[in-house]
Amino acid sequence: QIIDDYTRYNLLKNHLVAPKSYVYPFSLQNLKGKEIRRHLQQKHLDMYPWVVYSEIKNGLYCKYCTLFYTGGHGTGKKNYMTLSLLVNKPLQNFKHLMGNTGDLHSHEITKYHIESVSRAQDFIKTYENPSLEVNIPFRGHRDDGPLLKNNELSPKLNEGNFREILKFRIESGDMELENHLKNTSSKATYISKTTQNEIIFICSKLIIDNILNKVKRSPYYSIMFDETTDMSHTSQLCLVIRYINEDYTVQEDFLGFIDPHSYNFENTEIEPKLNGKILGETVLKLMNNFNFDLNNCVGIATDGCSVMASKVCGAVKTILEKIPSAVRCPCFNHGLNLAISKGCQIQSIRNSFGQIKEIISFFHGSSKRKFVLQSVLHSSLQSLCETRWVERHTAVTQFLTGISEIMDSLHKISNWNDRESSSKAKSAVNYINKTIEILNKLRLDGKTEFKDLYFKAVEQMDKLEITVKKPRTISIQHHRQNPEIINVEDYFRVTVYIPFLDFMITDMKSRFTEETLGVYNLGIFVPKILISKIQENTVQIFESIWNQFLNIHGLNGRFANREAFIGKLQGEMIWWKEYWNREKTDIPDTALKSLEHCDKDMFPTIHILLKILASFPISIASAERSFSALKRIKTWLRCNMLEERLTGLAIIHCHRDEHVDID
Repeated sequence: QIIDDYTRYNLLKNHLVAPKSYVYPFSLQNLKGKEIRRHLQQKHLDMYPWVVYSEIKNGLYCKYCTLFYTGGHGTGKKNYMTLSLLVNKPLQNFKHLMGNTGDLHSHEITKYHIESVSRAQDFIKTYENPSLEVNIPFRGHRDDGPLLKNNELSPKLNEGNFREILKFRIESGDMELENHLKNTSSKATYISKTTQNEIIFICSKLIIDNILNKVKRSPYYSIMFDETTDMSHTSQLCLVIRYINEDYTVQEDFLGFIDPHSYNFENTEIEPKLNGKILGETVLKLMNNFNFDLNNCVGIATDGCSVMASKVCGAVKTILEKIPSAVRCPCFNHGLNLAISKGCQIQSIRNSFGQIKEIISFFHGSSKRKFVLQSVLHSSLQSLCETRWVERHTAVTQFLTGISEIMDSLHKISNWNDRESSSKAKSAVNYINKTIEILNKLRLDGKTEFKDLYFKAVEQMDKLEITVKKPRTISIQHHRQNPEIINVEDYFRVTVYIPFLDFMITDMKSRFTEETLGVYNLGIFVPKILISKIQENTVQIFESIWNQFLNIHGLNGRFANREAFIGKLQGEMIWWKEYWNREKTDIPDTALKSLEHCDKDMFPTIHILLKILASFPISIASAERSFSALKRIKTWLRCNMLEERLTGLAIIHCHRDEHVDID
């Protein structure tokens, strides 16, 4: 008898469970002319959970073998077990249930029972989770038209993963699918790209609606956006939103891609040039399309390029004109990377990086050179990353720690008959003596700290038998610094170390302004900071908070004026500080931890301000990750994907943890 999956699942998971007061049956055993009752007990079913009792049949069945036995014989340690009992017929004789030779244990160790249990577990897993998420493309280059032609499968061409899976199901015996494709009109097969796009759109819309509902409950949020060019040379603007969940966890959710060119330019009569104003207006339109309350936007995060960050016509400035309560939150990671990278434009430091890069490229340019290096260094050299300073720092550190082995490899290669390899190796050996400057990056205490760095550099050069010396001094020098300093240590300190630090300090001050960092005065409400030092100028800080956030939800209707806000906040702060002065352990040191302990009924204003503080983005890493997803979705083979399908797939891909009810 064929049983559908729904019935099969319920027989496995929701079978009859007798109440505690239930009286189980017994079987009679004739022992020396005397009838003895052998009772079935609840402990039998508890010890063997695969056993179920049928009241109608008045006997025991194995729920796994009954539903999933496909043929064969009972094999294993006990292969004499009668196949009909517990499978085709109920076990009604309860004389020998327990023990190593009992009926239940003998059935449990048979091969067909073990296989049936495995099939049942696989069935339950598949039934409860019918869909698995894998990031593979649906479509192929040509996947239109009927899948069955003249009741035969279409030619043996790769038509994309989706249609190939359908072919596989038909060839595997899925008669329902085959009959559907054979007997249904070509307009009702539901396997076309149009149907796929509709399903993708619906799934992505359900995910976005769920995200928007969580944002409304927050209700404060920050936006992050960035722009890039994809595989098809199409401009893509991504939008990410950051907010605090009801369980006080930070959430950064990707909301989609949009082509700002096609979104803003209907024709090509004018130059479709993107500038900060156009990008800012595009983001505002997207926010309105999502029905965001603009007054509750507290932060705007972008990278530091002029199109985004210009104070005259940048995208952020355009948005701030509409949302004055928002605060520009530059990507601190990106800003620090740029500051250090710009600092490395000092000629001597730049030359050192160029020489290191040349040596790394030299080894990477030939498999036999790389083999020589790996045989000595036992690893390959990491390339210098152009954008991420952390990766570049790792590569330089690896280069410096293995510089002796690198030199050995270069000397070996320089003796080869390969003219190109040997000549380049000799040049690379000569470059090594200039890598000393790379050690001169940071200073904590002037000459003392530089002296330590200098001695380390000299020690490294001594191992390589290289003499550290300063360039000759001439009367006129245009291409490098030329101070009249005799001491070698002082020369490198004045020409490399100090200029690098001076540039770093100036550049970081310009990137991380007081205006940007001032909003983090909200950190005074974090208990660890609140009780650790005397708070000064609190009234001035409260005034700046009021001026910045007076229009957001929760503050604009609660207080009549600035004085009322300051008075209320001062009162809450006194009680908030006193509360934590009494606590000796587990004092929160972050905004999120503080939120968990901040009662919004007792400290309503502080609760709002802590949530705003936690909503500020630190970096735009989530936006950058969406571009990584873009590369995986819009590949060279699928570079003609339409914008709606691309955005839908990207949303589904980026929100794998969001549940979509397929019903």
